[in-house]
Amino acid sequence: TLETPGEDGGEKFAVAVDGEEVVGIIGYDENPRSSIRLHGRSEHPLQLSVLMVSKTQTKRGIGSLLLAWLENRARHGGFSEIILTSSVRWKDSWSFYLRHRYADMGEIQGGHTRIFSKIFLPKVEK
Repeated sequence: TLETPGEDGGEKFAVAVDGEEVVGIIGYDENPRSSIRLHGRSEHPLQLSVLMVSKTQTKRGIGSLLLAWLENRARHGGFSEIILTSSVRWKDSWSFYLRHRYADMGEIQGGHTRIFSKIFLPKVEK
């Protein structure tokens, strides 16, 4: 994976590569819009804005790898939650997030979009 900042300085991206081919991308924002924050369950969420895998590379674990990378980054960055929205157009992806233990927080925008969230428990010092 290779991380690069977005143009606006807020949204960032990481890509999964196989040789020289980009096979997946994940985008996230460490400072989500207030409209997204309202649906969160914690004080310090990170917003997952995009997760896409090349059509020729699906079912190879690339999406799971990118999501695990982001979850690790969130934990180590002091974030208490990852929150994302998903349009009904991407309804097939909802089971992916549920398998990765994201909670379905319900509908917004008149039922055209769903919100998913995953809370991270605080680390306990030994």
